[in-house]
Amino acid sequence: MREGIGWSVSDFDRALDTCLDLHLVEGTPDPSMHQLFAAFLRETKISADDQSLLQQIRGVQVTRFVELGNALSANPADPENAATLLSYPLGPSIWDEAGSPPRVDDGLSIGVALNEIGRFEEARPWFQRAVADAEKGDVHGRIDHDSLGSSLHQVGECVSSTGHYEEARPRYERAVAEAAKGDLHGRIDHDSLGSSLHQVGECVSSTGHYEEARPWYERAVGEKEKGDVEGRIDHASLGRSLYQMGYCFARTGQQAEARPWFERAVEETEQGDVHGRVDHGSLGRSLHQMGYCLSSTGHYEEARPWYERAVTEMEQGDVHGRVDHGSLGRSLHQMGYCLSSTGHYEEARPWFERAVAEKEKGDVHGRIDHESLSASRQALTTCVERLEQTDEPAATDKKAAHPE
Repeated sequence: MREGIGWSVSDFDRALDTCLDLHLVEGTPDPSMHQLFAAFLRETKISADDQSLLQQIRGVQVTRFVELGNALSANPADPENAATLLSYPLGPSIWDEAGSPPRVDDGLSIGVALNEIGRFEEARPWFQRAVADAEKGDVHGRIDHDSLGSSLHQVGECVSSTGHYEEARPRYERAVAEAAKGDLHGRIDHDSLGSSLHQVGECVSSTGHYEEARPWYERAVGEKEKGDVEGRIDHASLGRSLYQMGYCFARTGQQAEARPWFERAVEETEQGDVHGRVDHGSLGRSLHQMGYCLSSTGHYEEARPWYERAVTEMEQGDVHGRVDHGSLGRSLHQMGYCLSSTGHYEEARPWFERAVAEKEKGDVHGRIDHESLSASRQALTTCVERLEQTDEPAATDKKAAHPE
């Protein structure tokens, strides 16, 4: 109101005090209008002059909303901006009804911001809006297939992030088909195309079809090695696809075949993205898998340094400093497993304790993998029981730790 229609601070404070006295605004630290009163106002016809003032206020609101979206897209780990963004109406339809919708490009930034903080359902309509706009083409009817593919990819990401892989797959496949056609000048962003191919593979492998997923990841690796439209290679993104190739082999018991892919994933991820930023969480997961290739074949001593490095990397978080405590917990668990499998229960115990503590915090969005958490709790219990059996010799017990 101060920016939109020129109210002074005293004008605003006086009006707010009046609303609080009349119980029209909730008297919380972050005041908001009571929803019954808000509904009444929305249904009430107001004068043309008041409507004009309201539009001026909404213009300021949408500008601020977009600014927050841009800021949060750049730094999704900022809790203050996240909380402020979430205090706004999050759906594009509400802004459309208010007569002050953000531009399509601005809406994409808002969608990215919501996606980054785990609000996938709220993010999806913004990307769907961008898809619909891109399908219309420019003033000459020309379609930027690269842009359309990017928006389709982001719709798929909103769907797959909530575990609906079968529903997401056709979105990603459409994104692949569009990205392969290039932009308005026919230029293909191979990195973007590779990312959509990767996500098709992710949808397939997430439902347990690892053999079927591998060709998608192989194609993703091939595209990402060509770089973006300027030839720049995103080594971090390439590392993720290499990792998934190894993971598909590992999940079908082919540890020897998996290891070279994980080694390449480590090498690429260490180089960072196109800006040189290293995703330590992603690097840690590749290091973890190197350890798993060894520990799953009984080479516990050889595996431990890989898990230790994985823990060190994961503790640093992703490019925004966000720590995936669930993944960190799994590496801590595996350290405990390597030690307990060779009878070193006293040394294993603190690793299992740390694993439980981390897993209880969940991933970057706070989602807890209860099955994984249960495995670490059981491993800790078994470890304690073994330590209490002081009259028995320490013996190798591969069942004691429940490997992940």
